[in-house]
Amino acid sequence: MLYWLHLARRDLLRQAPRSDGDVRGTFSLRSPLRPNPIATSVVALVAVEGHVLAVRGLDCIDGTPLLDLKPDRTVFTPPAPRQPGDDQVDPDL
Repeated sequence: MLYWLHLARRDLLRQAPRSDGDVRGTFSLRSPLRPNPIATSVVALVAVEGHVLAVRGLDCIDGTPLLDLKPDRTVFTPPAPRQPGDDQVDPDL
């Protein structure tokens, strides 16, 4: 799911994490305060009731605007071809 973090600030390009207080660029941190507040969440579809989707695993606030739904692309990705050494066992294990 793609959603808009509508309550997030978008004016902080430099921040200081509480852990050490050193000022760094926002994109080098895991802060939820981002200039572009589009977020993603991988969820499990539990039920469909009319126009309502019930999901498990969504980590946003109730009322957060939904932007888009995307399928799990790994379902469509073919497995990697076998490579030499795939079955080799490490003798130190």
